[in-house]
Amino acid sequence: MSILSAYRYFFYRTYVQQKQFFGESLPRWTAVLITSLLLSINVLTLILFAKIFTGYRVRIEIGYGIVGDLILVFISYFLFLYNNKDELIISKFSLETEIQAKGRRVWCWIYEIGTFVAFFASVFILSPATR
Repeated sequence: MSILSAYRYFFYRTYVQQKQFFGESLPRWTAVLITSLLLSINVLTLILFAKIFTGYRVRIEIGYGIVGDLILVFISYFLFLYNNKDELIISKFSLETEIQAKGRRVWCWIYEIGTFVAFFASVFILSPATR
């Protein structure tokens, strides 16, 4: 599975979870926002780890962070919602077998948990108390 296909599958799983929890209350947009948020955390974590390994002082202004997050939301919108791509993604992955779904769900959980573990680990390493 390619990275883009995995990202689409993560959108699909997030969409399904949002639809189960909250019904028809904007599950597509919620899935776009959640996938964008996790991708944003991944980018920030990469920047923090680059700082850890290079020692280069990185300063991210809040305005640049907001603009970067909005760009990721726009990219996600065009990947998932523009021209009803979400319907194709949902129909493609809704045909998976239970064995495929179970294995892919495990990878989604690993991605979600790994995202937060890596982020908090990088923040912990950079915190003044650990120096």
